[in-house]
Amino acid sequence: MPQSHRMQYLAAFAVSIATMTTSTAYFWTAPILPKFHNNETSIIISNSEISWVVAMISPGMVTGSLAASGVSDKFGRRVTLLASALPFIVGTAFVLHATKPWLLYIGRFSWGLGSGMITTVTSVYLSEIADKEIRGTLTAGTRFMFSFGALLMLAIGSFVSYQVLSYFLIVMPICYFLACWRIPETPYYLLKEGKVDAAKKELMRLSGSKNEKMIEERLSQMRSDVRKEMQRSSSAKELLTGKQYRKAVIVTAGLRFTQLFAGSIPIQQYMGRIIQQSNCGLRVSTALIIFGAVRFAVGLISPIIVDKVGRRPLLIYSYLGSCVMLAMVGATSSSNKSSASTMNPQTHSVSSYL
Repeated sequence: MPQSHRMQYLAAFAVSIATMTTSTAYFWTAPILPKFHNNETSIIISNSEISWVVAMISPGMVTGSLAASGVSDKFGRRVTLLASALPFIVGTAFVLHATKPWLLYIGRFSWGLGSGMITTVTSVYLSEIADKEIRGTLTAGTRFMFSFGALLMLAIGSFVSYQVLSYFLIVMPICYFLACWRIPETPYYLLKEGKVDAAKKELMRLSGSKNEKMIEERLSQMRSDVRKEMQRSSSAKELLTGKQYRKAVIVTAGLRFTQLFAGSIPIQQYMGRIIQQSNCGLRVSTALIIFGAVRFAVGLISPIIVDKVGRRPLLIYSYLGSCVMLAMVGATSSSNKSSASTMNPQTHSVSSYL
């Protein structure tokens, strides 16, 4: 790697370990739910309680995201990344020592809190430290690590115990905490706080250059950008009511709404249980590995496909493909439910969870 970008790549790698932690926490339920139903844990938990365990990560992510915005502006991006390790460690402590479902609720909410903080601050941090020519590469690296974390959890989850899998979520935040301890704060944030000398020092670290003239020119440009940003900073009310933002808000909200309500989140988190009840003859461990590998591979090739096909056509094809696949999952669940009801009225199918 070029010497001038060395620190930027190292900082991005440290941050990507945090991103990997969020995916391991997110996909924890896929291999764990079959263990609950096979009584491989000491926790007695009902179907409705399982649904709460799965769902509690979402409000945690919302809370963490909102908290990270304020914390990162007040204490800095680096401090926010370091602080996000605490919810993961606390949450895992609850999960490991859980004897009642409500302890799992707290643990999953804490994981969501840490995940929301990481998701929010990571994009800001990378955009503020990376040079334009490598910004896309660094961002792609964090996406790669997210997919790799998911693959790792899905691949090993079925072969290890509940305790071992949960201990993994103590090791991961400790690893990224140590990795992020030495990363620089963003010069952009330091300039906003009026710490010009500190911003200059961190900019020299990130650029790998000791050329005073070049550093001063870049610092001057950044100070100008900071002043412009602070002058045009807008409120949430202006974002929602301003005509210039209306189309972008509608498109963004529409895409996010369809993504969430397409069912990808519950299907991914209930994947192990869906396979377990599908009676398809495929072992849960094998199915999870296949799912994780396909997801990982698609994540690798998607940037290439996007550049060749375009964003809009790819979105349309993705929605059509998702529609067909969801129809197949729904039909299978409905068929299994009818068969189970005929054979045993007390049997619950996957559709009762979804």
